[in-house]
Amino acid sequence: PAEIDPCPPEVVERHVTAAQTTTRGLQRLAAEVEAMKNAATMARGIAASGFVPDHWLKDKTPDQAVASMATAILYGAELGMSAMRSVNELFIVRGKPSMYARTASALVRAAGYVMEPVEETDERVVWKAYRDGTWKFCEWTMERAKQAGYTSNALYQKNPKEMLRSKAIMELCRITFPDVLMGLDYSVDELQLIDTTVQRVGKKLNNDEDRANLRGKGGL
Repeated sequence: PAEIDPCPPEVVERHVTAAQTTTRGLQRLAAEVEAMKNAATMARGIAASGFVPDHWLKDKTPDQAVASMATAILYGAELGMSAMRSVNELFIVRGKPSMYARTASALVRAAGYVMEPVEETDERVVWKAYRDGTWKFCEWTMERAKQAGYTSNALYQKNPKEMLRSKAIMELCRITFPDVLMGLDYSVDELQLIDTTVQRVGKKLNNDEDRANLRGKGGL
């Protein structure tokens, strides 16, 4: 009988590598499914305790509330945050995770980087961060905020320094430390300025009875 040509070694190696990659992918998927179950268990416990911001419960069924909180817990774990911190400091905006600028700066500092203010007044805020042997600077002024259309927001009249600080910190984090924030686009502070509905900033539950009903259905 005719001999069958052996498969070239490089082809065999490619098939073996592909099989190994698939196996690792399936193993990771199984681990993530198990992590989601554990996060859901944690979410149910937190919700039942009453120690949870209203935005995770408002306008949601019990299952939706648990799923949202569990997803936040998993995302927070990727950032190095505990479950309780994730529930209290993460938000869902347009279906994407978000956080306040102060949380972003805390994560950057926890990762071992230096971030600090250079100047902070009601008219001008400058922050700097050190990475890869150089200092990176970010400046936000009332004039820049005005050009961007942000000063029509009442918060710029009440707390101008705080608003400028949030813009400077988040822009510096986003540009200099995208890996620390896992590519986070905008902070809650920034999205509020462009009139985006943020779940936590929405209408609060009307009374304690409404809150109790939401937590009491379906095992919450």
